[in-house]
Amino acid sequence: EARSRIIDAEAEAKSLVLEAEAEAKKLEMEAKGVAKALDAIAGEMTRAEAARFQLMREYIASQRELATSENAKVIVTGGGGDVEDAFAKAIAFYNMKE
Repeated sequence: EARSRIIDAEAEAKSLVLEAEAEAKKLEMEAKGVAKALDAIAGEMTRAEAARFQLMREYIASQRELATSENAKVIVTGGGGDVEDAFAKAIAFYNMKE
């Protein structure tokens, strides 16, 4: 029985390592994708505009994920609201996460 528990513990440890490696690879790929997107956008925009565009893109993606969460806290902008208002809310949203 002790041997069985050791085998189970080793298998669980290997599983956790593989899961962590997969998550790290996923984050690395996402970061590379974001960097490429910013480079592509920056070709037509200033770096500040490209960063702003990326922030809004991430904000929208976060809102989409939160909308399906059981613990959803979605920031809703009115149809008549401007981009500056949405951007200010996005900045506040990201500041709260930190």
